[in-house]
Amino acid sequence: PLLKGTQLADKIEELKRNVKRKYSTQAVEELHRECANKRRRANLPESARAILEAWFSDNTEHPYPNERQKAELALRANISDTQVSNWFVNVRKRYWRPHTTATSARKGKAKYALGPAWDKPASGLLLLERARLSELERPGIGPSR
Repeated sequence: PLLKGTQLADKIEELKRNVKRKYSTQAVEELHRECANKRRRANLPESARAILEAWFSDNTEHPYPNERQKAELALRANISDTQVSNWFVNVRKRYWRPHTTATSARKGKAKYALGPAWDKPASGLLLLERARLSELERPGIGPSR
């Protein structure tokens, strides 16, 4: 049924009261507190990244640590095994590039190397910061020469 006149005005006032009650200052503050209590994603500590980067750099031919090595790295870096695993998955996906030479291509084998983003001089920057310096230097990205 279509509301008219005072019925419409009463219905509007009722809706306003419901909205005010539902979204009162107290309710909004409670939502804000709830959101503020949720943990924010944090990056790994610099010391942990340095340990993982060193292992990765030393093992570019096969950068897949076994379970014992992951546990050892986690202990040394003071992080969880899951964090170690996730770090390796991400860094292999982002920076580990196949490097095929003419000889290895004929044999059907690809050698692997780190992309140019990894090889930049550190100058105090860690892996992720170095990688962000130039997206265009990555193989397969950017204008062809």
